[in-house]
Amino acid sequence: GPALFSGFYLNELQNRLLPRDEVQYGLFAGYAQILGELAEGAAVESRLRYFERQLLDVLGYGIDFTHDAGSDSMIVEEWHYDFHPERGFVRASPGASAFPGAVLLGLATSETLSPEGLQVLKQVHRRALAAAGHRGLRRGGTCAW
Repeated sequence: GPALFSGFYLNELQNRLLPRDEVQYGLFAGYAQILGELAEGAAVESRLRYFERQLLDVLGYGIDFTHDAGSDSMIVEEWHYDFHPERGFVRASPGASAFPGAVLLGLATSETLSPEGLQVLKQVHRRALAAAGHRGLRRGGTCAW
């Protein structure tokens, strides 16, 4: 089921993005913990996003959800932001489809993620992972995660 496919996805992320034969003990411990949680029925989306965040940090692509890279200031709850993997979050033009500042700040501070937060995190991580060299797990022509 979903837990098995999630395990395949986590394996693929590591195989494609980590340097061969480079040991990442902390990441592997997190990976083993998440596999156990998935086997016990944990919420798939939140566990996948957690691991992606750990992996991005290890790869040097850590994301700052509190900083506006365009103005070198803090993100403002009432504004919306675009995400650029090479820079971070930048305030979006009015009316643009972008990520709400309130959700981004919530992602920076909360251990429990709202459904909206999980969706934003999925989109942001997908862009960051693509910049790191991952094109996505494919199943039937569409990205599975």
